[in-house]
Amino acid sequence: MKPFKSAILLSLWCGFYSPALVAEEDVSTKDPSQDQDVKPPKALATEEERYSFDGQTYIYRKPSVLDLFHKVPQDLYSYYDESFRWENWPWMAGIGASTAALIYFDQDILDESKRVGARYHISSEDKTTEFFNAFGVFPIRFPTDTGSAFYFIGDGWTHATIALSFYAGGYLTGNIRAIQTGMQIVEGIVSAGIVVQTLKHITGRESPVYATSDGGIWRFFPDQIDYHKHVSSYDAYPSGHMATAMVTMTVIAENYPEYFWIKPVGYTLMGLLGFQMMNNGVHWASDYPLAFALGYGFGHIAVREGRTLVQSEAEAKRPPTLWESIKIGPYIGIKESGLRATYKF
Repeated sequence: MKPFKSAILLSLWCGFYSPALVAEEDVSTKDPSQDQDVKPPKALATEEERYSFDGQTYIYRKPSVLDLFHKVPQDLYSYYDESFRWENWPWMAGIGASTAALIYFDQDILDESKRVGARYHISSEDKTTEFFNAFGVFPIRFPTDTGSAFYFIGDGWTHATIALSFYAGGYLTGNIRAIQTGMQIVEGIVSAGIVVQTLKHITGRESPVYATSDGGIWRFFPDQIDYHKHVSSYDAYPSGHMATAMVTMTVIAENYPEYFWIKPVGYTLMGLLGFQMMNNGVHWASDYPLAFALGYGFGHIAVREGRTLVQSEAEAKRPPTLWESIKIGPYIGIKESGLRATYKF
């Protein structure tokens, strides 16, 4: 497939999202205290906007780029804190169970992915090509066939382009929600990336293309010098591409719930990405469940902290439920370690 055809495939990810969502007026936007619709201003004359959907009203305030420096650490703490709350333990168990099941079938799934790729003439090699180099530092690469187009769905440049499109488009059209969406994508990707890279450096799982046994060997706490000399022999788990894609999809879907097609299109593209990363030997299927969880979690937190829910006085005073008050998490002390349960009164 020629390069321009691959670019069309890639546009399904970039083009479907930001331009249309930034440009259209939101007919569902409404301030509950007024009778008329509140539409996005044409210039950033105001510092906030109100949007109502799903029976809730949210306030979006104009962000600053410097917000990232304090929001990312807060997001990392929030993710840790919320992951070990009692109500989230079923999800944690689900992630662990699905990962374990997929590990058992990893080699079979990988082999079948390669057979499907060969059957439909989807290359198992990454044919992303550098077209030019920006400032001699940033190589600008684009896909040149179907396989590399699928793989490029999870590339950092793809998601940086989407975030920048929302951010710049929001400023040009005076749409604070769009600006916040761009900022939240970056915030979520940075936060998820920190955790993903930490876990990669801890788990040391072989990528399929360099696997020395079926399913790949796990080398926990590998030598970090050797890690950086032979990255692909250690960095399969979890998938950073999938976590990044999940962050972007989650942020856009939660900020624009009135567009029903965002999730179906997003999950379809992530499915193509997941298939191709197995087809070209970058990831195992079991690398994905935790990546989904990290991407969704950090995307959701970035959205929640990037807008303010307007609550009634009764909702604001509602005490936490029993399950919201219980948290079970790991404990590491000087002489012992284990699990610690806490209850907040």
